[in-house]
Amino acid sequence: MLTITNANKTFIIDASTQIKALDNVSLALANKDFVILIGNNGSGKTTLLNAITGEIKLDTGIISQNNQDITHLSTEKRTKKIAKIAQNPLSSTVAELSVVQNFRLAYLKKNKLGLSFSITATFRKKVKDKIATLNMGLEDKIDQEMGKLSGGQRQALAVLMHTWYRPEILLLDEPTAALDATSAETVMNMIHNIVQDYQIPCILITHHIPDILRYGNRLIQMRQGRIERDLSLSEKSTLTPDTILKWLSAAG
Repeated sequence: MLTITNANKTFIIDASTQIKALDNVSLALANKDFVILIGNNGSGKTTLLNAITGEIKLDTGIISQNNQDITHLSTEKRTKKIAKIAQNPLSSTVAELSVVQNFRLAYLKKNKLGLSFSITATFRKKVKDKIATLNMGLEDKIDQEMGKLSGGQRQALAVLMHTWYRPEILLLDEPTAALDATSAETVMNMIHNIVQDYQIPCILITHHIPDILRYGNRLIQMRQGRIERDLSLSEKSTLTPDTILKWLSAAG
């Protein structure tokens, strides 16, 4: 489903400062691969996700999806097949629009831009029915402004609306970092179910050790722009919180 081959990216800060964000990174993800991606700040995690979405361009390397080279494909075209949820709930939704309007906007981004923005009764019912699966009581608030909901509610809705039309790849950059424990658990369980039900590859960046140990069938650690560890589910199952903490505390 997704293959990254010899990816390199260097950010030039000034004449004397360069940061090697990706250093010859190669990675292959299959259907239902749920990768937990860890590493300390500056290890290259977010750069890797942004390279997959096209938000940054690689210096060298190839990114392929379903055996098609998408290395030079625009971000706009990639968003039709790749869903990305960021840490801040504000960045994945539009505060001034209602919940149902946000869902319509997400739909239009994944489909033909020429479609009307008008919201039919059929579409409203589909949105309400989908939101009801969250069991958060939000199905009766679809006309409320998104910005008036809590961070946890917004993030849960963001994940739901950006995966409603079955993306081929799901990327999540610390999606629960700004949430309370209850909301975070709701969002994480939903992500797990989506990966299993849709059988799509997913990469999740997190620093939350319980989630690192509980979720995913692969664990990848990045360090100084490289993949230092790529562990299978059986290898991951032997890890302890102390081991993860030690890895995340290592310099560089």
